[in-house]
Amino acid sequence: MVLHGQKREFRAATGMTAHGRPVTVCSTGIGGPSTEIATVELSMLGAERAIRIGGMGALLPGMPLGSLLIVESATGHSGTRHVYSPGNSDEHASPDIVAALVQAATILQVPFRVGRICTTESLIRKFLNNTSLL
Repeated sequence: MVLHGQKREFRAATGMTAHGRPVTVCSTGIGGPSTEIATVELSMLGAERAIRIGGMGALLPGMPLGSLLIVESATGHSGTRHVYSPGNSDEHASPDIVAALVQAATILQVPFRVGRICTTESLIRKFLNNTSLL
């Protein structure tokens, strides 16, 4: 593995998969703007696919903490989303990548759900707006 370096919230390294294919991992920080920076710069360096792994909140009753959600589509309510996808349409993940993630989770016997998400840059404020915590 080769560590490329760390600058602000970004840390990147390249190694090989068990099948001998190169894979680069990069932390992206939190939110659309920092993820945009990482994915744009990685694509300029030749990246062809990106899989975002990270935490999020769930509004589904019965979805325990730590659950794995494989995202097949997303509705964006953020400034970054409007730059790349004007209008109100959902964005859809690559069906091939979704299928590969489902297959991997199944083989590894990791419980998962496949579903849709909504992104926003102000989720906490929206849900706590009428509380005394603010």
